[in-house]
Amino acid sequence: MVQNINDTLYIKFSKLELSRILDNTISNAIKYSKNSTKIEISLQATTNDNDIELSIKDEGKGIKDISKIFDRYYRGDKISGGFGIGLNIVKNICDQNNVKIEVKSHNQKGSQFIYYFINEKCNSF
Repeated sequence: MVQNINDTLYIKFSKLELSRILDNTISNAIKYSKNSTKIEISLQATTNDNDIELSIKDEGKGIKDISKIFDRYYRGDKISGGFGIGLNIVKNICDQNNVKIEVKSHNQKGSQFIYYFINEKCNSF
């Protein structure tokens, strides 16, 4: 795992909800990655320094249909297990807290989930 964490950033956010976002995204990155590949986690201020960007990137198999990943009970791969509700819960948390989600994915190269915590929810010190 590769980490690039700016430890001077502060996010005003529910610890439980942030934990669910992190747990689900990182466990999916592990579940859908090949052995001996990297998972990169980054927490940085955006270029305008008003927002905070959390990025989790894997070197997995990629997501076939990004448009469906937040649907309840959708599973991209039934072999990897799970109930298909994790990303739906993450999406609901993000919607309730005005967190923007961006997903990038390339077949057999991996996926990246980027969460943008807007400036009214976070501060830089």
